[in-house]
Amino acid sequence: INKLTRLRYLNLSGSRFLRLPDTVCNLELLETLILNDCEELNMIPQQIGKLIKLRHLDLKNTPNLQYFPEGFGRLTALRTLSKFVIASKSSRKGAKIGELKELNLLKGHLEISGFKRVKSGSDAMKAELVKKKHLQSICLNFECNPVQNPEAINIMENVLEALNPFPEMRNNVEVRNYVSSKYPTWIDASTRFTSN
Repeated sequence: INKLTRLRYLNLSGSRFLRLPDTVCNLELLETLILNDCEELNMIPQQIGKLIKLRHLDLKNTPNLQYFPEGFGRLTALRTLSKFVIASKSSRKGAKIGELKELNLLKGHLEISGFKRVKSGSDAMKAELVKKKHLQSICLNFECNPVQNPEAINIMENVLEALNPFPEMRNNVEVRNYVSSKYPTWIDASTRFTSN
């Protein structure tokens, strides 16, 4: 596939591969990559940050995706990103929440999962969701079990408070698997709290 050097659009929806070939990262003109319904996909290529012209990355219904690679934040031209998965702090190759900092052109809906891996409110602030003024809606998935120790709950509360989305988007926020009864000051009356 790396011989298709002029390729701008690639739709692999419904494919059954576990990981995307690393050679996709050589398609330097690629603007759209669609991976919807790739239910077995568990990894995105480590060098995806090389695709600096990428504007649309659609990943709906990819339940096995473990994390995004470090360097993902270089994709500052992105307009569409349906999903972002945070890596654990101990992961050397995974993207932390701060990779979202410069992705201020994002539009539409974004689901961010793995907030249980964010270790502090100051880490959560690095995403700068308050600057994502073109996003219309967002889902913040903590992926937490109902039983958590007090320290984990305190971290969770601080992380949610620090996320602080763009004010115009706050009436379109869904928070999943958040197990505390304490809500942040920015929460809108229409914010939905759900559990899987």
